[in-house]
Amino acid sequence: MDSDRSSAPPGESGRRIDFHVLSPRDCPTFADVGGMAALKRRIADTIGVLLAYPGEAVELRVAFNGVLLHGPRGSGKSFIARATAGEFGCSFISVSCAELLGEGSADVGRIIDFSRANTPMVVLFDEFDAVAARRGRSSGSGRERRALEHLLRGLEQVSQQPDVLVFAATDHFELLDPTVVQAGHFDLLLRVDHPDATDRAEIFQTHLRGRPAAPDVDIDELARLSESLSAARIAGIVNRCALDALASGGPVGSTLRITRQALEDAIRAGVGRERPPVNDWTWDNVILPEGTRSELRELQRLIEDPDRARGFGIEPPRGALLHGPPGTGKTMIARVLAAAPTPAFIPLRVRTSSPSGSANPSRTSPASSSAPAIIARRSSSWAKSTPSSRRTPGGPPATRRSIG
Repeated sequence: MDSDRSSAPPGESGRRIDFHVLSPRDCPTFADVGGMAALKRRIADTIGVLLAYPGEAVELRVAFNGVLLHGPRGSGKSFIARATAGEFGCSFISVSCAELLGEGSADVGRIIDFSRANTPMVVLFDEFDAVAARRGRSSGSGRERRALEHLLRGLEQVSQQPDVLVFAATDHFELLDPTVVQAGHFDLLLRVDHPDATDRAEIFQTHLRGRPAAPDVDIDELARLSESLSAARIAGIVNRCALDALASGGPVGSTLRITRQALEDAIRAGVGRERPPVNDWTWDNVILPEGTRSELRELQRLIEDPDRARGFGIEPPRGALLHGPPGTGKTMIARVLAAAPTPAFIPLRVRTSSPSGSANPSRTSPASSSAPAIIARRSSSWAKSTPSSRRTPGGPPATRRSIG
């Protein structure tokens, strides 16, 4: 199937959803995806097998209910879905779930019918949280529920048709209704994270492949400098440098090259963009006992270079609890730590009246997309918390330090 723009037939109101169909040759493949080795292997071992042996899958009545991709914005969720289509010779359709609200919800069935008639096909329903947010987080108009019901019905229709694969993607997994992500709706829940140093190096290699780059370009150094950058941002940096090289021209007959300096300057300009600002805070702003200052400086070193710390067998702490009377400098210490080369600073006032004590997702989500980040949770009720709440989920106990 050639790449073209198609549309679901109009409903009674005449409204219709346009969608772009990419042919397999217009889709990237796994070779174009830098890093994500474990993720690509997981997809190949499941979806790849279904597509390689569709007849046997039908004979064995293998049911597959789709893939839910979740992770921070810019981590490559849509790209990995497109690359899956290209890798296994499928056409590709992407639809934003925001378009399905209201009258558009009826178009889900038409999109599924179109996909079943044009196999093999990969369908991506992006911004899945627009229709699948937990109750209390949606508008309450019922539009989201209608769209979600149509979408889940479509998943059931193709669950035993191995040559139609459905992906859903969201930046906000924590906002999804738990009943939607339970077993039976999606058979694979895959988190797509921002790349680590190894993955960043592979992403740079992938996007510089086939482009004239200066011989002194150091991929490892680019990976080191680009800590906290997403895969999408790295791709944008390489593309921008290629465009700048073309625009700069140079002497007639000279070879255009992407230079090391241009890449490093673009990375430095990109690190910290769209992140909460941090003022020029230093340890000179804080008067502390020398022992406390030394411990906090050590914590700062762990934040600045966690990979080096892990190389010595030290797992960086996931948090620190500063406690003491008001006005003793606890928040200022957090600002100084955030003024290290990479973290962002996000002040967060805890509502002590909240029965769950959980942070507002609208404030913690920027921290995920700005990682590494320091969240300053200000509260006067830490003494009332249970001992178990003083441990940081997913990591070693939070460091505790009395101030003042």
